[in-house]
Amino acid sequence: MFSIIEKISDTVYLSTLNIPGFINSGMRELVPADYRTSPGIDLTMCKPAAEYCSAEELTRVANARSLKRQIEWICGRIALKELLHSVKY
Repeated sequence: MFSIIEKISDTVYLSTLNIPGFINSGMRELVPADYRTSPGIDLTMCKPAAEYCSAEELTRVANARSLKRQIEWICGRIALKELLHSVKY
């Protein structure tokens, strides 16, 4: 689990994800230190991304022009999916 989930009220939850921590957890060899200015890369070989994202989602994020946008999009998807998995209806 990468995200931290907080219950704000009875019906509101907040899911946050530490992006540098996510990168260090399994993407360090794929992601350059200055990922904010790097062009997009093929993330299909990235284990953390493949664990949470479908092939269609990875294809969609592959169209992003910058690696920063790719990582932020994947982190958003992971935070959302972990939140949905943790919330009991």
